[in-house]
Amino acid sequence: MSHMASVPCFDQLRTKEQLGYLVWSFPDNVRGTMSFRVVIQSTVAHPIKLDERIEQFLQDFRKELAATTTETLESNKEGVINDLLEKTKGISQQLAHYWNEFGVINLLLLLYLFNGRYQFDRRSLVANVIARLSLENILSFYDEFILGSKNTLSKLSVQCFSKSNTIPTVTNEEAKKSKIHLVERDKILSFRKECGYNPFPYDIPKDFASTADTLVFQNQNDNSEGFQK
Repeated sequence: MSHMASVPCFDQLRTKEQLGYLVWSFPDNVRGTMSFRVVIQSTVAHPIKLDERIEQFLQDFRKELAATTTETLESNKEGVINDLLEKTKGISQQLAHYWNEFGVINLLLLLYLFNGRYQFDRRSLVANVIARLSLENILSFYDEFILGSKNTLSKLSVQCFSKSNTIPTVTNEEAKKSKIHLVERDKILSFRKECGYNPFPYDIPKDFASTADTLVFQNQNDNSEGFQK
């Protein structure tokens, strides 16, 4: 899905709407929690507007996704599979693949080893799954986890404000109505202590999970506006 959304996302938000010079989307996997990210760095648009335009793109892209032909779908699948099965070009690249399976992270310059999957054939396994995907599978996934049709959407919105823009004030009542949990930079740790944990499909340390439908993190910096979903 992310492979199919990448070019339309850039074309709409960067080329047509010109919301920022840096616009990209990509999938991510952090300790077993998978996500789809859209990032914009802008000097012309407010982070709140960037959030709204990304949401609108995701709604509109659903129509484009549903109209995907069999030929286009197979071409996208082939491209992803080829990337996954491409032979590594050196020992450092091979090491990176293995290192991810060990689950070693650098925390304050100290190596912390948690119980990873050790699934060294992961890329070939994922390629086999992708080969069997149908458009119906992709649309079902998109509706459920990107658009939240079954109340399964969890959204993290990271918004950076330049000094020329004031961070908007939102009352607790307004936040509750929109199911948004606002977190300021100096309250991140206290907010984290209040949250529960995601159930993980394998035995590694549990990760952060918000009980709110949408988590918004707002920060102020010296330069450009930024948004990440």
